Amino acid sequence: MITLLPELILSLAFPKAMRWGDSDTRFVRPIRWLVALFGDEVIPFEINGVKSGQDSWGHRLLVNSRVRIDSPMGYLEALEKNKVIANQDVRADMIREGIALAVKGLNGHAMVHEHTFDEVLMLTEYPHAILGSFPVEFASLPREVPITAMEAHQRYFPIEDENGCLLPNFIVINNGNPEEAELIKQGHERVIKARLADAKFFFDSDRSKPLELFVDKLKEVTFQAKLGTVYQKMERVQHISEDLARRFGLDAGETGLVMAAARFCKADLMTEMVYEFPNLQGIMGCEYAKASGESQTVSVAIFEHYLPRHTGDIMPQTVTGQIVSIADKIDSICGIIAAGLIPTGSEDPYALRRQAHVSLLLFSRII
Repeated sequence: MITLLPELILSLAFPKAMRWGDSDTRFVRPIRWLVALFGDEVIPFEINGVKSGQDSWGHRLLVNSRVRIDSPMGYLEALEKNKVIANQDVRADMIREGIALAVKGLNGHAMVHEHTFDEVLMLTEYPHAILGSFPVEFASLPREVPITAMEAHQRYFPIEDENGCLLPNFIVINNGNPEEAELIKQGHERVIKARLADAKFFFDSDRSKPLELFVDKLKEVTFQAKLGTVYQKMERVQHISEDLARRFGLDAGETGLVMAAARFCKADLMTEMVYEFPNLQGIMGCEYAKASGESQTVSVAIFEHYLPRHTGDIMPQTVTGQIVSIADKIDSICGIIAAGLIPTGSEDPYALRRQAHVSLLLFSRII
């Protein structure tokens, strides 16, 4: 019995794995069949009670029957005849062509972000694009809200016009029966309408309250066991920001703006919107600061202090945002190290190295 192939298969790493039945075996999905051929001969091995063979399976909705694989060379063709496009490059081309066809005549273009495209690519076997819509009233929300609801929650592709304005449309890449596209579209439209209705409720509810109310609630959230609450972190960030503003030669008015931005920089963490959409932190803080009457400088700095959020992201552009960003990162770096959580060669859960690097870049920009 071959042992190398089972070990190789089970050594594959995934962000999320699952168990099934009574077994302790973990994999990205339950293993139901195994095809292992050397020429026309089956390579014998077993994983979790499933023995290798030469039978695969067709599309579960469109075919739903076994597919005999006679040889490795006939693998792709045999599956394609049974509505499974195993070649991911071919699937990718099908998705791109479907998106282009769906937006034709809309006077807009699909926002195809790489991470969403890759997810959709790996979730579909026989993809086809469907154009859907949602009530135009939701397009008036801050654009990041419907975009996040569509991309992160539903894996849809939003659509914007030539001026960058969001259109009340989306594209979903479906893995079902193309002949039922209208029924599938109606189902997705009901789902996104409900999600956006929730988002609008959260947005209106949050905006009706002063930002200071959310600042007080930070006392209820622990930042780190040895470093206190998020409210205490905010207070430290304020002190550091004030000191940096003085060292960088800001006048009293500019320092006041820095202090205000530092006080409100974490407030949106306690809002209903950010609770539902965590990756909107900073973005919603900016929106709610404007609604609370804060200046454009303070509002933008609240958003900027989180930057950069990922590789290739933009950097803070305003001095106020740069100072609060540095202060926040200095507090995290010094506090986490003081708590004894020093990063190692293989582990840096608080991303202290990245924060130190960004802080140095921001220092050089201000100076």
